[in-house]
Amino acid sequence: MSDQTSIEEKQIYLRENILEKGYDANLFANYLIEKKGEDGADIGSWSMNDLQKVVQEFIEKQSSFLSGGDIVIPPPQNSNEITEEQNKPLPEETKNKSPNDNKNEPQNEAPNQQKEVSNIPHIKVNPQLYGIVSPETLPCKKPESTPLSSVENILITVGTPEKKEGGFFSKSYINYLVTTSGLNLNVKRRYSDFVWLHQVIFDLYSYIIVPPVPKKNKLGGDRFSNVFINKRMRYLEKFLNYLVANPVIKNSKLFYDFLSIEKEADFNKSKNTYQKMKPHTNIKEFYSANGKMNLGVKQEKEIYFQNIKDNTSYNQELLNKLNISLKQLKIQMDIFIQKIEEVTQIWQDLFKNSTKYFDEMNITNTYDQMTKLFTNWSESLKKQNTLIFVDVREYFKYVRNNFREMKYVLHSAENQKANYYKIERNLINKKEDLFKRGDVTKWELDPQEKTTGNILLQDKSSALFKICSKDTNNCIQRRIYYGYYLNRSIEEYERMKSLNGYFHKENHMNFCRKLADIISEFHKNVAENLTALFVEENKNRKNV
Repeated sequence: MSDQTSIEEKQIYLRENILEKGYDANLFANYLIEKKGEDGADIGSWSMNDLQKVVQEFIEKQSSFLSGGDIVIPPPQNSNEITEEQNKPLPEETKNKSPNDNKNEPQNEAPNQQKEVSNIPHIKVNPQLYGIVSPETLPCKKPESTPLSSVENILITVGTPEKKEGGFFSKSYINYLVTTSGLNLNVKRRYSDFVWLHQVIFDLYSYIIVPPVPKKNKLGGDRFSNVFINKRMRYLEKFLNYLVANPVIKNSKLFYDFLSIEKEADFNKSKNTYQKMKPHTNIKEFYSANGKMNLGVKQEKEIYFQNIKDNTSYNQELLNKLNISLKQLKIQMDIFIQKIEEVTQIWQDLFKNSTKYFDEMNITNTYDQMTKLFTNWSESLKKQNTLIFVDVREYFKYVRNNFREMKYVLHSAENQKANYYKIERNLINKKEDLFKRGDVTKWELDPQEKTTGNILLQDKSSALFKICSKDTNNCIQRRIYYGYYLNRSIEEYERMKSLNGYFHKENHMNFCRKLADIISEFHKNVAENLTALFVEENKNRKNV
C-alpha cells in the first residue's frame, strides 16, 4: 500500500519534532543523506513510517552523549569571501551554511530590519535543578608533531615572483617563493594554492579562526603589475605567519606539507588527499594543547564574552577611523610634496633663464646643488609617504580583517546562546507545568523511571530533575554547543589579541627601521649637497 501522507504533513511533523524541539536542521539533513544517499534530502522519497523511524534514530543519536557518545558541533560560516557590505549579522536560518550554499538566496536584511535572536531573554535559574547538567570538559586530541614543532620564532617570507605563461586552456599566473626560516624550506606556490590552504583549514579545523587571504583582483586592474604583486605578497606573508603562530596549525601535517613539498605533482597529490578528508565536527577529533576541550558555561565567562564583543566592535570602529586618517594624511602629504616639487621647478626655471649670469658670477654649481637639495627632499618625503600608506595602513587593514573573522565566531556563539536559553526556558516552564498538573503519564520519564512516577509526585526536586528526559538530553546538547562556542570565542580572542600585540611590535620595529633608512639616506644626500656648496664657496672666496 503506497504512502498517502502529503508533503505538507511530513513538513509539519519535521517542524514539530526537529525544529521546535531545538535540533539542528542542517545536522538532520546530513543524517538523511547519510541514511539514503543524495535522495535522502528529498522529503518526498520518505514514507511517513520511515520518516518517523529516522527521526527517532536521529534524536536518540543526538542524546547518546549521556552514555559516552560523540558530540557533533555545527560549524560556523566561512567569512573569507564575504565583502564588507555583507559584513552584517547572519540570519538564524543560514548561520551554519557554507559560503557556497544557496548562492542565489536574497541578501541579508539590514541590521535595523533584522530581528536579533540574541535579544531573547532567558530565565536566571540554576539549570542543574532541572537536570540540565553538562560536562565542563570533554577529551579531544593533542596537537600532532612535525619538523615545525621544535623550531621557535619561525618566520615565513613570500617573495621572488615568477610569471608562468598559460597554455591553450590555462591563464598565466605568478609563482611565489615561500621560504621558512629555521628549516631551510623553499617551495613555489601560486595564489590559488593559498586560497586552497585557507579553505581546507576552515573545513578541517572549523573551530579555529582562519586569518583572511587577499581577495582576487576583481576590479579589472593589471594583476601582473609590480604594485599589485608586491601588495599580494605582503598579504600572503601575513596570512602564513598568522597561521604558524597557531600551535594546532603549526603542528599539523597539512601546514608542513604546504611549506615543504617542492615538486608540483607531489603537492597536487597531497592537496587531493586533504580535499577528500571529512571536516572535523566531532569534539573527539578536535585539537587542544592539553587534550581537553573546555565546555563550561559560567557567569564570569558570559560577562567576559560580552566584554569581548564590545572590544571587538570598538576596535573595528577605531581601525576604520584610523584607515580614514591615514588616507587623509596621504592626501596632505601629496599636497605638501607637490608644493616642494613646484618650488624645485621654479628654482630650475630660474636657473635655466639665468645661466649666463650664473656662469659669469661663477655660482652655477651652487644653484645646481640647491636644486638637488629640493629634489632629494621631495623624493625622501615620497618614500616616507609610501611607507606610511603601504606598510602601516595595510597592516592595520589586515588586523581589521582579523577582527571581522572574530565577529563571525562571536556571532556563532551568540546564536548558540540564544538557541540554548530559549530551549532551556521552554523546558523549565514545561517541567513546572507538568508537575503542577500532576499527570504522571505525560511526564515523558525514562522507561526505568516510569514505575516511580507516583513517588516523584511527593518529591518535586527529583521530579523536575527527571521529567521530560529526551527534551532534557536535547537541552544539554544545546548547552554543550553553546559552551563549546563560548569557550572557543574566549580562547581565540585571547590568542588573537596576543598575536596582534606581537605582530604590532614587529611591524612597528620594521616601520621604524625603514623610516630611519629613508631619513638617513636623505641626511646623507643633504650632507653631500652642503659639502659641495661649502667647497664651491671656499673656492669662490679664494678666487676673490
